[in-house]
Amino acid sequence: MHDPKLLEQFIQLRVQGLSVPKISQQIGVPASTLYVWNERARSRILKLRLLSLEEVEEHILGTQPTQFESLANYLKAVDNELAQRIADRDARDLSLRQLFLVSASLRRHLDHVKAHVTPRLAEAPFNYADMDQETQSAAEVWPFPPDPNSFALKRKS
Repeated sequence: MHDPKLLEQFIQLRVQGLSVPKISQQIGVPASTLYVWNERARSRILKLRLLSLEEVEEHILGTQPTQFESLANYLKAVDNELAQRIADRDARDLSLRQLFLVSASLRRHLDHVKAHVTPRLAEAPFNYADMDQETQSAAEVWPFPPDPNSFALKRKS
């Protein structure tokens, strides 16, 4: 039986991303033994890796509420620009399609961050009937959000 300190050292080295053969050379335990340890401690290693990644992410990007607030501010700015371009029919720097794609991407990132902060809420389906006629015609040109009815087979009357 091996020293529990060796097992703990093995787990910490695996969390850091070292391979089993490299750890075997470093701590002097046969790789076959380390593969058995790896299987037994797999869930602990994965949990510790996730915690480690969260610490790095928090150090670089800030806490999740800070990330959420930052993404929400970016989304608000992009949505304001999108609304202004629709009103002005202006396409100097970015096309409406490009701006809309950025908005959709920011929304996905915001949802991703929100999913970690709060339980995911059921989203209401997108309803084109709630839009005015001008917005509906503009939305038909854009790729997002897709109209779920456009995939249904249409009958000829």
